[in-house]
Amino acid sequence: MRPFLSVMHAKAHTAKCEVRWGGRSHDGAGNTVGEEVEQVNSFLSRAALVTKYMTKAGRVNMLTRQAMGWNRRKRDNLHQVLAHRYVKITEKAKLEAANLSKIKKEHNLDQETIQQWVCDVRQWAVTERVYTTGCTEELRADIENITVTLLRKKKDLYRRHDSNQARQRKKMTELKKKLREKVLQYNTIVEGDPIDEELACSLTEGYILPWERHKEGNTFRLKRSIFDQVMLLKRLRRSRASW
Repeated sequence: MRPFLSVMHAKAHTAKCEVRWGGRSHDGAGNTVGEEVEQVNSFLSRAALVTKYMTKAGRVNMLTRQAMGWNRRKRDNLHQVLAHRYVKITEKAKLEAANLSKIKKEHNLDQETIQQWVCDVRQWAVTERVYTTGCTEELRADIENITVTLLRKKKDLYRRHDSNQARQRKKMTELKKKLREKVLQYNTIVEGDPIDEELACSLTEGYILPWERHKEGNTFRLKRSIFDQVMLLKRLRRSRASW
């Protein structure tokens, strides 16, 4: 048994922490958000405007009735919810498997390479680097981490339709400002082959950082996207198999 962060809590952590401890990055985890308690609390919160004017006994009675209603609704609708979820997960598993095959074909990857990249990302998450003063490796690592975090937040942003979207936009603005500062600092230190500030900070698709350019053309961002896709497919298959 291993501890892990729920999906929403993991989003607030660093990219390394999310890979290392996030529930979506663990083998054997299903496709769940892991926020069941928060869902119940969200349902009960609708009684706040009424219960705050009640006595303690009345408030307890009201919340108890609400909780019992929640349990009854889940019990009565359980068969429909499970059937709908099974169909939905089965269809999504087929879609994500096709997406992974498309990525493999596009980048000419075999299964052995995919597994190696998954191991590389996990190793990256648990490795703590030690940097010397004035070393550009630390700046590179910071720029990589911020870029990966921004790309993931950008991808998830438009899936949200609540007040959390505004908070995520604010967080992304802060991260972009921090990224720009790191890029300027890197360009000041390094002579030759600087980072294109506008392309890097605007998260231009296809832009490769100078130290990521090599003959194979495989960037860490590509490895991370493959890792996320593989883990998503594993979660979907695990959820489908649990029925």
